[in-house]
Amino acid sequence: VRGVRGVESHLHVDEALPATAHTTVTIPSIAMAELCEAAGDAGARDERAAVHAVLCEFTERLPDAARTALEVHLPADVRALISRPVRRGARLAPPRTVDELVVAVLAADGADLAAAEIDARAVTVAVVDQLRSLVPEATAALIDALPDELATLWLGGARVTT
Repeated sequence: VRGVRGVESHLHVDEALPATAHTTVTIPSIAMAELCEAAGDAGARDERAAVHAVLCEFTERLPDAARTALEVHLPADVRALISRPVRRGARLAPPRTVDELVVAVLAADGADLAAAEIDARAVTVAVVDQLRSLVPEATAALIDALPDELATLWLGGARVTT
């Protein structure tokens, strides 16, 4: 298409398959439940979509080694939400500040935070805070890999302002 400089897709094949009568029900891990609860407590209506948006955008900032250091401490259902978008064309710059992270989360497909007038900053901070509490072992690797403002967010220094 003329004029298109880049395409970003967060679609995963397993999400695109239609549900069938033989679909098995899986129970979310404790980590997933805690992340979703944090997002819900911060105001997200679709907690899983909000967690997915925050995790994708936050981990997009990480180099492979730091990302792996984070992922090895997470259960499979949470790791499944951490996915790099498929991109074609110009690469969008990963967020360097909390505000850029919040903008990226708002733009994420399916998060539905902007339409619902939900405080995306509160949801983002809550999910990152909960993630940090789940993987304290990854703190050193992430601090070394993150820009200063996102490192401060990871350490719990970002506060929600209204």
